[in-house]
Amino acid sequence: MKKIATSVFLILCFTLRTVAQENFEFPKDPITKKFSIDEVIDVQGKVKNDLVQAIKNVTAQLIQGSFDKRENDELNKQFTVSSYYNGSADTTRLLYKVQIIKVSTKGLKLHGYKSYIALFMDMTIYVKDGKYKIELTNFTVSGPDIKISGSAESIEEKNSSNKNWDTMKKEIFNDATYVKNKIKENIQVYFKKSDF
Repeated sequence: MKKIATSVFLILCFTLRTVAQENFEFPKDPITKKFSIDEVIDVQGKVKNDLVQAIKNVTAQLIQGSFDKRENDELNKQFTVSSYYNGSADTTRLLYKVQIIKVSTKGLKLHGYKSYIALFMDMTIYVKDGKYKIELTNFTVSGPDIKISGSAESIEEKNSSNKNWDTMKKEIFNDATYVKNKIKENIQVYFKKSDF
């Protein structure tokens, strides 16, 4: 009897875990209703101009980077960060375009790879004394069986019949979060070096 109760409990836990994994919730902006990832970072003792200089320096150096290497480095992801021309001297927000592409040393071995080939997103970094906020939104992709554009609700509806949709959302979220964290880490390193 005890074994049956334990078995039922384990099956229930496994089922709940599977359902939870299948319903990945991508964060959404409450105003725009679009998929959005953001984080506010406190940098005590740094004035806005210090932060703007650090962000510009870091983003200029992160023009290209590789990550998430797979299959003995035959497939990896590369990201690029490029600056939008702001059109004014407004330094309270800095605008960037981020692109992540999948690259293979043996040609694009993406046949049967159930996700995106290239991911594009807007990155805005808001700046004020003592803190900055990184926001990633307006995700678009190129890929054989995925379509992202518009509100999060319409994207979910368009992709609901795609059995790989939940996995793709997680991958997009993880890749965008990787870029956000890379910028954040490099800004921390910039200040450590400049504060020697």
